Amino acid sequence: MKGQKLAYQFYLQYGAPMLEAQFGTLAERVAVGLVGHGSECFGYDDDTSLDHDFSGGFCMWLTQEDYALYGQALQNAYLHLPAEFEGVHLRATSMDRQAYRGVASIADFYRPYVGDELPPTDLERWLSIAPTYLAEATNGVVWRDDLGEFSRIRHALGHYPTDVRLKKLAAHLLFAAQSGQYNYARCIMHGEEGAAVLALHQFIEHILQAVYLTADRYAPYYKWIMRALDDFDLGRRVKGNVTALLTAPHTAATLGEDMAMVDDVCKQVADELRRLELSAAPNDYLEPHAYQVRRHIADDKLRAMHIMQGV
Repeated sequence: MKGQKLAYQFYLQYGAPMLEAQFGTLAERVAVGLVGHGSECFGYDDDTSLDHDFSGGFCMWLTQEDYALYGQALQNAYLHLPAEFEGVHLRATSMDRQAYRGVASIADFYRPYVGDELPPTDLERWLSIAPTYLAEATNGVVWRDDLGEFSRIRHALGHYPTDVRLKKLAAHLLFAAQSGQYNYARCIMHGEEGAAVLALHQFIEHILQAVYLTADRYAPYYKWIMRALDDFDLGRRVKGNVTALLTAPHTAATLGEDMAMVDDVCKQVADELRRLELSAAPNDYLEPHAYQVRRHIADDKLRAMHIMQGV
């Protein structure tokens, strides 16, 4: 059984009755779901996931005031629920003993991802938040949130502010052009195959970030970044060539084939930028597209930053 379904069934069978029986009207103020760290929160778990930090439990989030009054009692009640459900142990923690499931204040859940201001209002603060953090803060499912406060912040964090998205996108496009469309082939021709592979990996890191940003999505942690490409159209269109570039040998003999795949990935991104009217650059070399994307940034300070800042 997939982790999200497992957690929901555990909540319905044990969690919801516990809340109603032991905490009365507080149940109407508790947000409940499965969000945060772990493949099960993204829906990417499988049988292999069970060997590492996997937990079948669920999360409960309280306002700071409610947490101060009821947090410990609610956590104690959660810990008295069955420790195993459908054959899955429910008490998984990380190596630093941080529990991934159970009770937390709303602020304590979001703070490690985005800081004290929930949600941030400063664009430079937004620019500094890694997409992997935001992907974890907004993944998963929320089954109940009568109060709405957890979901209010969740919704506000769901996308980068437009200017931040454009600033990051412009930077990643320029890095991708420099590393993949320019330096990779030059390194091969210089006989620097090690440097060529580094250039190619830089290209893939930046082009994937650009792909996610073009689709207005957060790129998850690297071990899920390829899997998550299946979730949206542009991701599916580039995944085959990106996978081939990552797994093929890279030598002078394969340069033509490699560059054809690099060029096709860049064409897919350039076509999407033109479709979104973020760029009107006529060819598929991504550097001109990066500068055209930057022109759309409304905030003077972000637009004036060096184009490669923000990644």
